[in-house]
Amino acid sequence: MTMPSIPPGRAPVPATMRTEVAAVRQRLDELGRSGSIASTPCGDWTDDGANAGGTTISNGSGGGGVGVKITDIGVLIGSPVGCSLSAGTFTPTRAGRWMFTFTVQFVGGASAMRAIYLALGTASNTPGGQRYGLNSGVADAISSSTTLTLAANQPVSIYAACWTTGGSVGIWRANGNLLSATWMGL
Repeated sequence: MTMPSIPPGRAPVPATMRTEVAAVRQRLDELGRSGSIASTPCGDWTDDGANAGGTTISNGSGGGGVGVKITDIGVLIGSPVGCSLSAGTFTPTRAGRWMFTFTVQFVGGASAMRAIYLALGTASNTPGGQRYGLNSGVADAISSSTTLTLAANQPVSIYAACWTTGGSVGIWRANGNLLSATWMGL
């Protein structure tokens, strides 16, 4: 049996790996032709990058102790497919399981306990019901992720809270506030 020549500096690829790579490439090619890859519902948004303060969350008033909707996130990164974001509320056009990853960047209130989470609905503050992906800390940026099963057009909003009594923090808009949503299937 004659082995094909191998260019200098390249190691031979085992036959089993070549077979696996060929199978993966074939499957990706099939998905690309069917439109499955390009049509997977997803979207990414950030803030306006103004290097300035945004929404203020105050524990003393305005629902900040429970949560204030973050409307600072809304600038598209790329083109969303099958979903939208408006005034801090995400809306899917496709029912199913969605994975969310989100980050909020804070300024001020150096010792204030902050929290971020998602909640179903569109309330501007103090949303009722379950809080999803709840994460808290005394940090300049907090990230979290969660998966939710949503009906088509079921709204989900992103919230931030200040849990320190009398405390106050602001959202810092420097492209550090992000929301990413990806449809995971039914």
